[in-house]
Amino acid sequence: MTKVNINKDWLLQPRPIDEKEWSDMNKWGKRYTCDVPCDASEPLIKSQDIPDPVIANNCYKNEWIEDRSWWFQKAVNTDMLPDWEGADSVELVFLSLDHEADIFLNGAHIASHKSCHYEFRKNIKRLIKKGDNLITVRLTSGLETIPKEELFEVDNAICTEEPRRNDRGDKRRAFLRKPQYVYGWDWSPRAVTIGIADDVYIEISKTARITDVHIYTERIESNYSVIRGEIEVENMNILSTLDAEYIRLNLTLNNEKKVSWEEKDVFLCSGLNYLPFEIKIENPHLWWPNNSGHQPLYKVNCEMMVKNRQISYPQFDFGIRTIELDTSRINDDRRDFKFKINGYDIFAKGANWVPSDPLYIRVDDDRLEKIIKEAADANMNILRIWGGAVYNRKSFYTLCDKYGLLVWQDFMFACSAYPDSLEWFMDLCEKEIDYQTKRLRNHACLALFCGNNECHEIFSIKNFMNWDINPDYSKQYGLSISNNLAKKITHMNCPHIPYWNSSPYGGDIPQSSKCGDVHYWNDAMMSPDMENRITLQVYDKVSSAFVSEYGYIGPTCRKTIEQYHGDCPIEKGSFVWNLHNNTMEKDTVDAGIKKHYTDKELTLDEYITYAQMVQYSVLNYSLEAFRFSLLCNGGIFWMFNDCWGEVGWTVLDYYLRRKASYYGVKRAFEPVKIIIRLVDNTITAVGINETDKDMDFTAETGWITFDGTRRETANTSFSLPKRSRQVIYTEKMQKKDLSEWIFAIIPRETEVSSAILNIADACERKTTNDVEILKYENNRDDLHVYLKTKGFVHGIYFEEDYNYSDNYFDMLPDETKKVIVYGAKSSKLVPKTVVLEHLD
Repeated sequence: MTKVNINKDWLLQPRPIDEKEWSDMNKWGKRYTCDVPCDASEPLIKSQDIPDPVIANNCYKNEWIEDRSWWFQKAVNTDMLPDWEGADSVELVFLSLDHEADIFLNGAHIASHKSCHYEFRKNIKRLIKKGDNLITVRLTSGLETIPKEELFEVDNAICTEEPRRNDRGDKRRAFLRKPQYVYGWDWSPRAVTIGIADDVYIEISKTARITDVHIYTERIESNYSVIRGEIEVENMNILSTLDAEYIRLNLTLNNEKKVSWEEKDVFLCSGLNYLPFEIKIENPHLWWPNNSGHQPLYKVNCEMMVKNRQISYPQFDFGIRTIELDTSRINDDRRDFKFKINGYDIFAKGANWVPSDPLYIRVDDDRLEKIIKEAADANMNILRIWGGAVYNRKSFYTLCDKYGLLVWQDFMFACSAYPDSLEWFMDLCEKEIDYQTKRLRNHACLALFCGNNECHEIFSIKNFMNWDINPDYSKQYGLSISNNLAKKITHMNCPHIPYWNSSPYGGDIPQSSKCGDVHYWNDAMMSPDMENRITLQVYDKVSSAFVSEYGYIGPTCRKTIEQYHGDCPIEKGSFVWNLHNNTMEKDTVDAGIKKHYTDKELTLDEYITYAQMVQYSVLNYSLEAFRFSLLCNGGIFWMFNDCWGEVGWTVLDYYLRRKASYYGVKRAFEPVKIIIRLVDNTITAVGINETDKDMDFTAETGWITFDGTRRETANTSFSLPKRSRQVIYTEKMQKKDLSEWIFAIIPRETEVSSAILNIADACERKTTNDVEILKYENNRDDLHVYLKTKGFVHGIYFEEDYNYSDNYFDMLPDETKKVIVYGAKSSKLVPKTVVLEHLD
């Protein structure tokens, strides 16, 4: 099998949307050159024919793009195709076409395709001619194919931003198998994508080919593991049997062969053949999530010898690990919900992932790796791929394997009823789910397939009663996809990967605190009571086993705000400001500043600093609250990365700059950590050790005044067993003036961070702003800054545009701290502190 990549040197041309027949490009005016993957907007942005939609209000200027047809074209000469005339199959493959596609070869229409979520593949052996062959693809948004009368049954149950008096969203999205967010969401503009969304190649096969290799870890024992799987081989002779001299599977690690499986004299019938295998690996190197161990990846090579010709399957990585979703009963009222990796409980520390650009096709592998590495550096071990987005390209999952990030993979259905009564729609869904489960199942990172995002939940909210929809077993309005179709296909293709119907889901109705996962919005950030939105302690009330969505909004740094405003003036409340202000914000950011910091009138820079600190505090406190609760097994916040620049949910902005909240998340997710809370008037500390080594240390424990002049403390010994989370300290609460005193556990001679009892707001504490710079040191390209404080200092930060080992942090009295500033060698950076004003 030979693959010939044809990503380079395509032509692109816009035409009227009703132009459907192939015709010469010379008749239609301007053409653009491009390489694929490519969104139709990209060449026009590059040639400055349209503006970039992420800047200012440009997204409105580009909406005409969805009202055109877009024609991609490339000539392929058969000289590029080795031995094509003697081949049994010459297949044209588009890994993703977004969206309504008609494919032409040499001017003749050869196929149509209606989904970006599974590949287009067609044997063109009998259609190509010697010499040049012209491949043409006509693409449209697909919206023009959905008449309004199709919507009548599900119209009211398709969520848009209309209830928030916003023009984002399009109810026709529920009928199109493409990313749902491109019509606009609370965190992204309307920027409808059209394009060739992944690689294009021609695959040439002769006699036989290995069409698939499925491999998984069945079990792990004390000194060996059992690997099982199946090899799919196709005999391309439609009449005759075929003998393969051997079929062989090799696993290597660090270029050293670890194990081999082989079957000789294999009898192959016409068409598909399935060869199961089982391998025992002695002393395996296990794959672990980030912070819990290493991520060794074995190279898998599969080959066979047929008629003295070696035929190979593309090499891929494989991590030895088992995964389980534990939903066992805890007591009469509760069930668990937790991941177990290699037999150990894993607390899921992570964030929701959305496409990092409105034009998701233009996100390249370099940008993907930067974002994924930032997640790993923030001590995360899981990313939830939200169901209104897209199944990511192969490189995304390969990077998650590399960095130890588990993937909770939603199927691409979100916040809507779907027309599961339409046969053509269900056929598209079946092909999509079959393709994606087979494509992703070998990845070590893949932790869960989830049927949808909030599609079950929408039928449990009060507004549902006004929708004139009555879902039941006989008419499920899309839920049959998740309840039956996706579950059945996942079970057939990868029964070793857990499946969950929806998110949130579990119990009598979605959002039960006693079963399954929850989206913790209504009692916090989306509460009608502003005080609940901005009060940290509401997160101590969470009693759910797993929180898979919740969040808080904050702005980016000034430099990013300037970039996305473009030439427009930065005026809070202006049209551009509001366009880039999340539609869920609802004055919450200002209210948070007033509660936690100040009610004075603020400059833009002051607004940014205080608002970022509030978002930092909410995410840090809430994630610590989830880890503190021994009932809770996961905290996944909304969301990690931006789709465009805005005052929004994320901790990493569109230009990949860290917001203050990034460091709050990083600190909350430390692999070895102490968290202190007040429970029933008892100071209680939970110790966490996610590593594979036991840890013993002593710590100064007790009460300290903020000015550092008085300490009522004692030395305490602590033991944290490997991969454990447990209560390690209790003490009755004393009557103390919390404006003067703070309770702390300060580990000695260890990298375990100090922990404080966080009850009083920052402005209620009598703190100082004095930070002493002890020294600067250059270390290769980095700068090490050593700091010291006499009293308690809140909100120490460096504002220069670098990444830091830590930033936006507090320091206890008489504490020293080293901060690494990456790439800042020879600089003399001076930290600032958040200005505190005591509130009445």
